[in-house]
Amino acid sequence: MADVELGDIDVEAQNPRPRKGGYDLLGRLMGDVPETGIFRSFAALSAENLLYLQAELATLETDWRETQEANRISLDVVKQQRIYNWDKLRHSEYADDEENQWDTALEIREKLKEYRTKLPSSYSTDFSPFPGQCD
Repeated sequence: MADVELGDIDVEAQNPRPRKGGYDLLGRLMGDVPETGIFRSFAALSAENLLYLQAELATLETDWRETQEANRISLDVVKQQRIYNWDKLRHSEYADDEENQWDTALEIREKLKEYRTKLPSSYSTDFSPFPGQCD
C-alpha cells in the first residue's frame, strides 16, 4: 500500500483538479470534532530516545563519580572541598585544573531535567514511600 505522506503517490499528477482537503481542513475537523483526531505516538522512537538519554546520563554519572573520588583523595584542599562545598564546586570553572566540574554539574542537571520531562509517568523514577507490587 502506498503512503501519500512518504511520497509514494504523486497526487498532483493523478488528480489535476484543485484539492478539497489538506492539513488545514483536517486540522479544523479535528479541532471541531476531537474524536476524529488520529495521531501517531512514535512510541518506539520515544523509547529509543529515552534509552539514549539514559545512556548519556549513565556516562555522565560514571564520570562524575570518578571526579568526586579523585577530589576526595586529592592532595589539593580546594578539590577536596568541592565534594561537600557547593561554592567551591561552582567556582571550579575558574580553577587552573583541566576540568570544569561546575559545567559538568550543570550538564547533568539539564540532562536529568530533559530525561524526567520525557519519561512517561508510568515509568516514574521518583522515590515512593510505598513499595510497588514487585517489591
